[in-house]
Amino acid sequence: MRHIMICISGWAGSGKDECAGALVSNHQATHIGFADPAKRHMQDTYKFTDDQLWGPSKFRNKGDIRYPKAPESNLKEKGDPNFWLSPREALQKYMELMDDLYTGTWVRKGIENLCILASGGHTYTRSDGILKCTQVFNNVDIQSKTFISCTSDMRHIHDHKLVRELSKNSYTSVIVRVKRASISKPPFDHKSETEQTRIRDEAYDFVIDNNSSLEHLHQSMSNIVEVCSNPGWIGKSWKEEYILPEIQETYQP
Repeated sequence: MRHIMICISGWAGSGKDECAGALVSNHQATHIGFADPAKRHMQDTYKFTDDQLWGPSKFRNKGDIRYPKAPESNLKEKGDPNFWLSPREALQKYMELMDDLYTGTWVRKGIENLCILASGGHTYTRSDGILKCTQVFNNVDIQSKTFISCTSDMRHIHDHKLVRELSKNSYTSVIVRVKRASISKPPFDHKSETEQTRIRDEAYDFVIDNNSSLEHLHQSMSNIVEVCSNPGWIGKSWKEEYILPEIQETYQP
């Protein structure tokens, strides 16, 4: 069975989840997040809701009034949105710490999970993870023997590098960058956003400008699936020259 792994990169709000949703709806892809294991831990620890972890950005970015970030002695104005811990900030700091301890913690686990799913006999939910199943799952085209998986949280340089280097004969890597004209620079001052400016457009198999309709965005993803489903198609190899030495103001060609 051929496993096509489509990894979608882009700044927050660029439309990555919509692209993944189009793959799920139109091509029976299995969608997981590299951040899913961390989110499940955050949910267990802080009791964040599914919307706060997997929902629209407005829920993920909003501070949770159950969790003030500073002791009373350092009290900021409670009207300051930065006073309360947001799910996004908690997740960013936790994931960053684990990646500092072992580079690629989350992308390695994500790739492992995707390959398990491609092998059959399992299903996946983002809130529960991998589950064994006895039924044939619906994301395999029996005739073409193609399994399509996708993730919408490709952010770091090491994510891109490992997806390419670990593919070998296990899967076909497809890396996509999604841009939006209204988001011309990193929306958050965190390396999960700013580091993306060091990765040239040239590193990607496909670059999508999400500046039109949802129908156009969905069609763009369908076009990618059509191209990559060709048995002779292979993604780009990793090259160090794709990476710029310093953070830039915006994306570079």
